[in-house]
Amino acid sequence: MNLTEVDRKILTWLRALGSEPDYTHQTNSRSYGQAARKAAEVLKIDPLMIRDRLLAFEQEGLAELVPRSGYSGIYYARITDEGRQELRRPVSGAIEGTPIIFVSCGQTTEAERDLGSAIAGIINEETAAEAYYAENQATLEGVSSHILGSLSRCAGFVGVMHYRGLVSEPDSTSYQRGSVWIEQEIAIAAYRIHTLGQTLPVQLYIQRDIKREGLRDKVLLNPTTFDKNEQVIEHFRSVVKERFGALAAN
Repeated sequence: MNLTEVDRKILTWLRALGSEPDYTHQTNSRSYGQAARKAAEVLKIDPLMIRDRLLAFEQEGLAELVPRSGYSGIYYARITDEGRQELRRPVSGAIEGTPIIFVSCGQTTEAERDLGSAIAGIINEETAAEAYYAENQATLEGVSSHILGSLSRCAGFVGVMHYRGLVSEPDSTSYQRGSVWIEQEIAIAAYRIHTLGQTLPVQLYIQRDIKREGLRDKVLLNPTTFDKNEQVIEHFRSVVKERFGALAAN
């Protein structure tokens, strides 16, 4: 089964629940309706779409409903071993050989998630590459199997750094810090460029007044400063073909 981005989000959510999640059980029905409604609250995806995908996963052996021990007519939804194996597969393009552009963007707020999705949409519309935006990869398995794997093989990188609060220095000065997580992803991209000598086109956005920290303070990635998310979308749409248009399927 070729998993879409939505499929991966749903299966990753299901996997994160564990082997017997109390709050996804189905009362008097072998339907995925209750699980779909719970997933929709987290993933911001239409629950009917989630239910249909869960039913499709069941047919493919990737998800299942299991009777809850000691309860009549009550079931819980869980991912199968086959579903876990499917998620472990390296992320590849919809067509074999399609290059990946890694989108590193915050997910703390709905606005940040919308921005990451918008950037991914522009990449998919305007280039021959496929965007990888790692929403809901909250488990160690998700990080190692997908995020790090995609960072190691992506053909391009887009990073957006938002405020993450004030940091106080011992001398009582303070500064705005960005996302530590995204700092780490930028560091991996910088390592590939400056240490491994790989060609990796990068487009980086930094919210105004965020201080240069860590490896980002030592390498030149020519970030674009922004105040509002709309500025990122407008600018990225104007440069995406110039920056990533040369990427093509192998």
